[in-house]
Amino acid sequence: MYTRLFEYGIWQSYLKTNLREYCDNIRKQDLGRNQSNVGGYHSNLLNLNEPILNPLIFFIETETLKYSKQFNIKRNSFKLVSMWFNINGKGNYNAFHTHAGTIFSGVYYVNVPENSGDLEFLREDADLKISYWYKIDYASYTPLNSDKWTVSAKENVLYLFPSFYRHGVQPNCNENGLERYSISFSLI
Repeated sequence: MYTRLFEYGIWQSYLKTNLREYCDNIRKQDLGRNQSNVGGYHSNLLNLNEPILNPLIFFIETETLKYSKQFNIKRNSFKLVSMWFNINGKGNYNAFHTHAGTIFSGVYYVNVPENSGDLEFLREDADLKISYWYKIDYASYTPLNSDKWTVSAKENVLYLFPSFYRHGVQPNCNENGLERYSISFSLI
């Protein structure tokens, strides 16, 4: 009999918004900061009381509650505590990182041009890397036998995951230099 262990997975849902102009206006007024971004623009923390963000914040908190049911968490709400956005042009990406001090994190894709980089998760099993597992020839890769897993970035799609998941975003390789817009966040 096969028993799955330590499975967390990610949550995915769709919401149509129009936040690109909002992000552009902030970028024009604020230099941003350097966090996980390699090139591109990383905003400072957003004002969570801005009315334009209310539908997205409500959606994130609602979807997080649904996702939390997979873990049997005894809570009837989660609170979004931080939110920022990234704009990545050609060659820009976000290095692998986690969101310490929170329970769930995620990303919402505002604008995703073709070939502008996907969301990646890195498995942190140190013992896997020193064992013989990495030398095995697999018929196909799955979340069970891979040390890295990629999820396609899709416009208007929200991805939620445990904050301890080490994640990053691949480089934007769009041939026309179009920028990828994403909004990241953390919840307690």
